[in-house]
Amino acid sequence: MQGIFFDILGFVISFGLVVAVHEFGHLVAAKILGIGVQRFSIGIGKRLFGIRRGETDYCLSLVPIGGYVRLAGDAAENPLSAEPTHINSTPAWKRIIVYLSGPLANVVLALLLNFAVNLGGYDELHLEPVIGEVIGELPEGKPSPASRAGLLPGDLVVAVDGEPITDWSELSRRITLHTGEELTFDVERDGARRELTLTPWVNPETGFAQVGVRVHLEPVVSALYPPGEDLGFRVGDRIQSLAGTPVASADDYTARLDELKKMENPPVEVTVAFQRGGKSFALDVPLDHLDERAFTLGGEVRHMAPGLFGALGQSADETFSAALEFYTVLYLLLAQRIPASEAIGGPIAIASVSGKMAEAGLSVFLRFVALLSVMLGIMNTLPIPMLDGGMVTLLVVEAVRGRPLSLKVRQRIQYIGIVLLGFLLLYALYSDLKRVFF
Repeated sequence: MQGIFFDILGFVISFGLVVAVHEFGHLVAAKILGIGVQRFSIGIGKRLFGIRRGETDYCLSLVPIGGYVRLAGDAAENPLSAEPTHINSTPAWKRIIVYLSGPLANVVLALLLNFAVNLGGYDELHLEPVIGEVIGELPEGKPSPASRAGLLPGDLVVAVDGEPITDWSELSRRITLHTGEELTFDVERDGARRELTLTPWVNPETGFAQVGVRVHLEPVVSALYPPGEDLGFRVGDRIQSLAGTPVASADDYTARLDELKKMENPPVEVTVAFQRGGKSFALDVPLDHLDERAFTLGGEVRHMAPGLFGALGQSADETFSAALEFYTVLYLLLAQRIPASEAIGGPIAIASVSGKMAEAGLSVFLRFVALLSVMLGIMNTLPIPMLDGGMVTLLVVEAVRGRPLSLKVRQRIQYIGIVLLGFLLLYALYSDLKRVFF
């Protein structure tokens, strides 16, 4: 029940903020350029209450998701309207600025949120790009790309196609965003550097690329939960042995724990030896307390504090990298190299992720809202009728023709846009339900 509450609350806050900021961008641009704004609403549906300033009604509406701006002289009205404050009677360049100001506001929001997190400092799980396991065969019985190329457990991946790799998430992202392409791995093994070439396998169920490797997880406490904290553990503790058996990885720890639990007469307590700050410690812990409810093993958690100028540069890099990755996924989607059902998510998916991010902490949640803001902003620049990019495309067509489109044509284009967006929403809902129930 608590999980559902966080899902709903996270969705309302994240999606609501992102859409409201988007519409606020339109509002500010319209006001500056002298275009009339009839209503600026936080939320959609029935108007609850608000105030009027000049010609604009600033209000709150019934459904607390997003918002909207109603400009004077919208697309449904005569494009040749003589009213100077109507959107359709203003110069094309002004309209383009108004339409693009929404996506721009989303990018600015993402920059600010990332900057706030970076400036305040944050904890980050760092996983070295070390191969923990090489999967020998694919589900179809063929050797995996990693085994064919000669990758071995313990190999450190230092570069892919000449681009440096510093952590496992970067390696995973590089593989996913180059689905179907040949990749060159530079790896370090036994002090020597080797170059291996492989072509990722595309999983037919997900559409994403895989090479057949799993990360090496260190036996270091990376996330701690109340039961584990009560036992005396801390984030950063390195497990050295469990019941006298040395532990070299998170997989070793899990395997040894399973062995103990499957014994005919399992011990009530076991000794956990670990290292903290260069000193060795040992705790006698009830066996049934040692599972994923106590802590998660993975790797070193680093506290990052880049400072003012470092935060500015890092925030810009994170925001524009997110935009580039969105366009890359869109290209893979249009090229049918990843399935739409895996790339498109609807409100249920957003709510589920929002809830998990909200539970993970403020900095994680703000990062998620920043990513969502970038995605919404970029999505709105696509040349689809009813979206901002579609409106800009129409203005470009009008500029080429030398005269505006007729009201009838504009209305038909709007209907097409409504149908396309409706189909996209239904498909997103279908994808969400498919993930939940199938």
